Amino acid sequence: MSHPLFGNIFETFIISEFYKRLNHIGEKPPLYFWRDKTGNEIDLIVEKGMALLPIEIKSSKTWHPSMNSNIAEWCGLVGKAAEKGIVLYRGESLVGKNAAITVAPWWYV
Repeated sequence: MSHPLFGNIFETFIISEFYKRLNHIGEKPPLYFWRDKTGNEIDLIVEKGMALLPIEIKSSKTWHPSMNSNIAEWCGLVGKAAEKGIVLYRGESLVGKNAAITVAPWWYV
């Protein structure tokens, strides 16, 4: 867990789990990511019909409000295409279950 690439490996693990779950139920996984020219990014965007669900993946075990910032900024850019977002992390607590941005343990989804 102290390896410099741990965060990248954790992110790849989560994305591969989403891909497997969708693929196993017979859906073509509509998975994307977003990055702008200044380096802001969303790790995973799941297409759900006409809506998009932005997901940030954090390897931290501790939630901090700044984890929501990229999703909040992205939702502001795309208007009504995304009204909610999720931050997945390695912690144990569910934060803001009914909020616009829910923070959940990675295994919760």
